[in-house]
Amino acid sequence: MHRALIKMIVSLALAAGLTISVVAATEGAASAAPKTAAAAATCSTEQANYDSAVAHKQTIQHKLKKARHALRVAKRHHNRAKVRKLRHRIHRLERRLDSAKSRVASTRTSLETCQAGGGTSSPIQSLCDQGVPQPVCDGLGALAGGGSGASFQQLCDAAPQAQPLCDAAAGGGFPSDPSQFAGLLTPVLDALGLGALSGGGLPSDFTSIQALCDAGAPQAVCDGLAGAAGGGVPSDLSLQQLCDAASQAQPLCDAVNSGGGIPTDPTALTDLLGPVLDALGLGGLLGGGLPLPRQTA
Repeated sequence: MHRALIKMIVSLALAAGLTISVVAATEGAASAAPKTAAAAATCSTEQANYDSAVAHKQTIQHKLKKARHALRVAKRHHNRAKVRKLRHRIHRLERRLDSAKSRVASTRTSLETCQAGGGTSSPIQSLCDQGVPQPVCDGLGALAGGGSGASFQQLCDAAPQAQPLCDAAAGGGFPSDPSQFAGLLTPVLDALGLGALSGGGLPSDFTSIQALCDAGAPQAVCDGLAGAAGGGVPSDLSLQQLCDAASQAQPLCDAVNSGGGIPTDPTALTDLLGPVLDALGLGGLLGGGLPLPRQTA
């Protein structure tokens, strides 16, 4: 009987202890959850920028792999014209991949800085996340004394010439219009003696002509538009340069500057590109439109 009583007492004690442990663990998880959610929310922009950069790099790597395979096939069939074309495409993709890797590195730095500090109000690195050359952010960060992840207030405390950047950051962020953005940043860099770090200027637009073909347009379209913009490689030429050289392309720039970006839906992209290509005399490059996505049962 004593044994039965002892077993009962032990069982009750274990049950009580287990209940207390479960409640404590639940309460601990509940109290930790808001902190985790809050920390994630403060770095949501940095995380989105990093994820986008990684996805873009992977897309280019996939295209480069396909192009290299196609080059080997073309060499086996002694198709000299195709070999030349593919070599040009591979060279272009390799340059784009280098740029994409730099962007992944810069956005990773921004994300890690944010996560380490529980969030950043206005990190200098955000400039390079928008397309500014990385040496600019590194130079500004060195002046601020905290690297490219430093805040703009740190920069302005150390170098008052940078105050326009702090005013813009405190007032809601940097302008999305490329010319306004360059108009804000360029004088500051010159005043700080960092003008040369921009590598001959800031991007006139943050969307290259190649972005159209990344969205699904045939490569011949981007090559043709690059020619209309004055020649060069599509990934090195911005849509704004195209619109400056050929006003018929303005609907493309309007679509990007409106904030909506370049549509990836084949019908919408064709509707946007078709009239522009016709106006530029390049309508034949679209090849009768873009392929619609295959319907699955």
